[in-house]
Amino acid sequence: MGAFYPFSRNHNTVLTRGQEAYSFANEIYEGSTTYLDIMRKAMRIKYHLSTYYQSELTFLHEEGGAFYKPLFFEFPNDPRSYNDLHLNVMLGSGLKLAIQSNSTT
Repeated sequence: MGAFYPFSRNHNTVLTRGQEAYSFANEIYEGSTTYLDIMRKAMRIKYHLSTYYQSELTFLHEEGGAFYKPLFFEFPNDPRSYNDLHLNVMLGSGLKLAIQSNSTT
Protein backbone atom coordinates (compact mmCIF):
# COMPACT_ATOMS: atom_id res chain seq x y z
CA MET A 1 0.00 0.00 0.00
CA GLY A 2 2.96 2.30 0.51
CA ALA A 3 3.26 2.70 -3.27
CA PHE A 4 0.09 4.76 -3.19
CA TYR A 5 1.16 7.29 -0.58
CA PRO A 6 2.75 10.44 -2.02
CA PHE A 7 5.63 9.94 0.42
CA SER A 8 6.75 6.70 2.00
CA ARG A 9 9.84 5.26 3.58
CA ASN A 10 10.95 2.28 5.57
CA HIS A 11 12.04 2.78 9.15
CA ASN A 12 15.03 1.12 10.73
CA THR A 13 17.14 1.35 13.86
CA VAL A 14 20.86 1.26 14.54
CA LEU A 15 22.57 -2.16 14.41
CA THR A 16 19.73 -3.88 12.54
CA ARG A 17 19.55 -5.21 9.03
CA GLY A 18 19.61 -2.63 6.23
CA GLN A 19 16.29 -1.88 4.60
CA GLU A 20 17.48 -0.92 1.12
CA ALA A 21 15.46 -2.70 -1.57
CA TYR A 22 18.50 -4.56 -2.96
CA SER A 23 19.05 -6.29 0.39
CA PHE A 24 15.85 -8.29 -0.26
CA ALA A 25 16.99 -9.61 -3.67
CA ASN A 26 17.40 -13.21 -2.53
CA GLU A 27 14.36 -13.46 -0.28
CA ILE A 28 11.52 -15.35 -1.90
CA TYR A 29 7.98 -14.15 -1.38
CA GLU A 30 6.10 -16.78 -3.36
CA GLY A 31 7.18 -19.12 -6.15
CA SER A 32 10.06 -17.37 -7.88
CA THR A 33 8.95 -13.85 -6.90
CA THR A 34 11.32 -12.06 -4.56
CA TYR A 35 10.55 -9.22 -2.21
CA LEU A 36 12.79 -7.09 -4.43
CA ASP A 37 10.45 -7.83 -7.39
CA ILE A 38 7.50 -6.60 -5.33
CA MET A 39 9.38 -3.46 -4.27
CA ARG A 40 10.36 -2.71 -7.87
CA LYS A 41 6.77 -3.01 -9.01
CA ALA A 42 5.60 -0.70 -6.21
CA MET A 43 8.28 1.87 -7.11
CA ARG A 44 7.30 1.77 -10.79
CA ILE A 45 3.66 2.36 -9.88
CA LYS A 46 4.64 5.28 -7.65
CA TYR A 47 6.83 6.85 -10.35
CA HIS A 48 4.06 6.53 -12.92
CA LEU A 49 1.67 8.30 -10.54
CA SER A 50 4.06 11.13 -9.64
CA THR A 51 2.62 13.59 -12.19
CA TYR A 52 -0.90 12.89 -10.93
CA TYR A 53 0.24 13.30 -7.32
CA GLN A 54 1.94 16.59 -8.09
CA SER A 55 -1.13 17.98 -9.86
CA GLU A 56 -3.55 16.87 -7.14
CA LEU A 57 -1.37 18.06 -4.27
CA THR A 58 -0.84 21.44 -5.94
CA PHE A 59 -4.59 21.81 -6.34
CA LEU A 60 -5.17 20.82 -2.71
CA HIS A 61 -2.52 23.26 -1.54
CA GLU A 62 -4.33 26.08 -3.34
CA GLU A 63 -7.94 25.05 -2.73
CA GLY A 64 -7.80 22.93 0.42
CA GLY A 65 -9.03 19.40 0.96
CA ALA A 66 -7.60 15.95 1.53
CA PHE A 67 -5.52 13.75 -0.75
CA TYR A 68 -6.02 10.36 0.94
CA LYS A 69 -9.69 10.21 1.86
CA PRO A 70 -12.69 7.90 2.17
CA LEU A 71 -14.64 7.21 -1.01
CA PHE A 72 -17.76 8.97 0.28
CA PHE A 73 -15.89 12.32 0.33
CA GLU A 74 -16.12 12.29 -3.47
CA PHE A 75 -19.40 10.39 -3.80
CA PRO A 76 -21.58 11.31 -0.80
CA ASN A 77 -24.86 10.42 -2.55
CA ASP A 78 -23.81 6.89 -3.52
CA PRO A 79 -24.75 4.48 -0.69
CA ARG A 80 -22.10 2.00 -1.91
CA SER A 81 -19.36 4.51 -1.14
CA TYR A 82 -19.97 3.86 2.58
CA ASN A 83 -19.18 0.13 2.28
CA ASP A 84 -15.80 -1.13 3.52
CA LEU A 85 -14.57 2.34 4.39
CA HIS A 86 -11.09 1.14 5.31
CA LEU A 87 -10.65 -0.76 2.02
CA ASN A 88 -11.96 1.80 -0.49
CA VAL A 89 -10.27 5.17 -0.55
CA MET A 90 -9.70 8.01 -2.97
CA LEU A 91 -6.29 9.40 -3.85
CA GLY A 92 -7.15 12.91 -4.87
CA SER A 93 -10.31 13.36 -6.88
CA GLY A 94 -9.66 10.96 -9.74
CA LEU A 95 -8.08 7.75 -8.47
CA LYS A 96 -9.84 5.10 -6.39
CA LEU A 97 -7.70 2.66 -4.44
CA ALA A 98 -9.28 -0.66 -3.46
CA ILE A 99 -7.16 -2.36 -0.83
CA GLN A 100 -7.20 -6.14 -0.75
CA SER A 101 -7.47 -7.59 2.69
CA ASN A 102 -5.79 -10.94 3.26
CA SER A 103 -7.16 -11.06 6.75
CA THR A 104 -9.56 -13.86 7.64
CA THR A 105 -10.98 -11.95 10.61
